Amino acid sequence: MRFPARFRSLVAGVFAACSAALADDPPGAALPDPVAIGVVRQSLTTALQHDDVEAAAAAVLALLRRGMEPANVAMTTLSSLSPRVSDTLRETLIDSRASGVAEVVMLLAAGSGDWSAVDSLSRSFSGRPVSVATLQTVAGQAEEAGQFPVAAWAYSRLRGVGQMWAEHATLPLVEALIASGRRDEAAVLLDSLMGGETPPNFRTRAAVLRARILLMQGDETRALDWLDRVPRNAPERAEAELWAALIRFSHHGNDSLARILEAAARLLPGSPAAAAAYGAAQLTACFPSDIRLRQKALHSLQLELREQYEAAADGYREVRKASRETAAVRWGIREARCWERAGRIASALETWASLDSSGDDGAVVLIGTGDCLATIGMPDSARACYMAVLDRFPESAHAGQARSRLLQ
Repeated sequence: MRFPARFRSLVAGVFAACSAALADDPPGAALPDPVAIGVVRQSLTTALQHDDVEAAAAAVLALLRRGMEPANVAMTTLSSLSPRVSDTLRETLIDSRASGVAEVVMLLAAGSGDWSAVDSLSRSFSGRPVSVATLQTVAGQAEEAGQFPVAAWAYSRLRGVGQMWAEHATLPLVEALIASGRRDEAAVLLDSLMGGETPPNFRTRAAVLRARILLMQGDETRALDWLDRVPRNAPERAEAELWAALIRFSHHGNDSLARILEAAARLLPGSPAAAAAYGAAQLTACFPSDIRLRQKALHSLQLELREQYEAAADGYREVRKASRETAAVRWGIREARCWERAGRIASALETWASLDSSGDDGAVVLIGTGDCLATIGMPDSARACYMAVLDRFPESAHAGQARSRLLQ
């Protein structure tokens, strides 16, 4: 049953009035009353549905004054917030300077993908407390969006909350620092974890991360030394052996080692080493017979392991252009992915477009092309690539990836 517009308007007005009344509560108001909170939440939803920024801001302030956590207020707001009023609502709220508002504004910015605003707001919290829920939410969303400097800020603040959070946030902070290019800071933090009071599981994970930093810096001898420190019964041992195998593979590139790499990558599908290992294993049949090009290919792999993606992509491109058929496609896949990791989406798309999508690696090429097109805001063209995977490679392992992207 659909109520008349006049009745709906009256109900919205009642909710707005309740919200305004509650917003006038003094800061020392009693603990939140579930009924009052429910009324204000409904008034917030109604205001957002009508793009009524002033009423929405009043409802947000009322929820905060009634003791609702900023993270929960932000979640309630984001569920009905439209992009066209997001900026205006944040500007209206931040002017109020009420307690908890800055956290809500930061969470709204993160939920809207406005990471420059999040970064700016994070600086305003210097010396001011931030709730654990807000920091956890921002850290997780920033990691997922690849905004590692923001994630590093959130994990760094979490470490200051207390001993429990200091332990839980330290290793994620190290990984965020590494991804942000702040390797020296990460190394200092890791070295502090190698003392006797640090739990053994932290020390073993720290050893693997320390080796990764050394590998990025080109110090493969010391990287291998750190990897050897990981105990054989530690969960990280398989990953440590995988990194060590990758280092040796980048110098020799022999087939037997490649088979070990491929097996190890399947054991650790989620690790950073696994993707590099599996890709390296796929290249063993494609190494050029020309000595100079072979050295170029191996050197490019070393650069990729050090996360020097642009230099690696340049090397892979030279090898690709000197290769034929399957070999050219596989070196091209490697090149395109390095361009993507370097943030050079246009270069990646150019490489994907140059590759033959009719062979065994055609599904990979089509998905890679589609992902780049989606990134630059061409969803229809991206969908056409994913549909082509289902049409031409319905039984391939990549068909599932194409279906999941079509459902997004």
